Amino acid sequence: MCESFYTKMSQAKNELANRKHLRRNVEDFWSGMGITFPECILQGYDLAIIARQLATFRFEDAKFILMAEAMGLRPCWPTYLQDKFVSQSKLKMSYVRPKLASRFNGQGQVICRYDKLVKQIDSIDGKPLCAIQLSGSVSLADYHRSRLLKAYPQADICDVSSMFAQCGKTASAYYLLALSLYVAHGVLIEDYHGGESGKVLDSFTADVFEPAFKKAADLFGAKPIIVKLPWWEELGYYPDGQWLDNWRDCASILSRE
Repeated sequence: MCESFYTKMSQAKNELANRKHLRRNVEDFWSGMGITFPECILQGYDLAIIARQLATFRFEDAKFILMAEAMGLRPCWPTYLQDKFVSQSKLKMSYVRPKLASRFNGQGQVICRYDKLVKQIDSIDGKPLCAIQLSGSVSLADYHRSRLLKAYPQADICDVSSMFAQCGKTASAYYLLALSLYVAHGVLIEDYHGGESGKVLDSFTADVFEPAFKKAADLFGAKPIIVKLPWWEELGYYPDGQWLDNWRDCASILSRE
C-alpha cells in the first residue's frame, strides 16, 4: 500500500519534533560512510524540503511553500547542480523550455507560452546543469534561482552536489543517504507513486525508492517523513509577469484537489 510511505500533513511537524534524538544517529551514519553531511540541512529543526536539480519557481514550488507554511515549517531547496541535462526528462526539459503563464482567457483557462532559453537542445545534452549558459552570460541555474528569489525572497537554497560526488552518482548508490535526511532533519514534500512523472517513475519507485525507504526505517527505527505533494498539470507552469510577483493570488491554480 503506497500510503504507508507517507505522513499526513497534520502529523509531520510533531513527528519531526519528536525525532531530535535521532539526528546524531543519522549524522554519525554519514560520518561512518566518510561522506560530509549537508551543512544546510543542519540548520534548525523546522525544514520542509523539495528536492530538485535546480531551485526555481513553478506553481509546484508555490504549492510547496503553501504546504510548508501550513505545517509551520521553513521551505528549503537543496539542489543538484552537477547533475547532467537529459532531454528525456520532462522536468529538465522544462528548465530550458519553461511554460510561462501570466493570465487567464475568457473561459478561465491559463494562457501559456514557451520560452526557448536554449535554442539547440542537442548542444546541451549530457552537460552538467551548472555548465549551461544562456544568452547574456547568464547561467541556467542563476536564471532559475533569480525567479525563485523574486517570488520568495527568503528562500533557503543550497547545493548538495558534493553528496552525490562522494557516494556515487547512481540513485541506488546514494538514495539511502538521501532518504536518511528526512528521518530527523526535515520533512520531504514529494510523491513517488504518481506526480509529474506518472508511470515513468514506477521502476525507480519499486527498485530504488521503496527498498531505500525500508532500509532507512530499519536502520534508524523510524521511517523517513514524506508528505505527499499533489500534482496537476498547471503545477508544472512557471508563473510570469504579475503572477510571479502575486502568485498567492492564483488560488484557482494552487487549490485544485
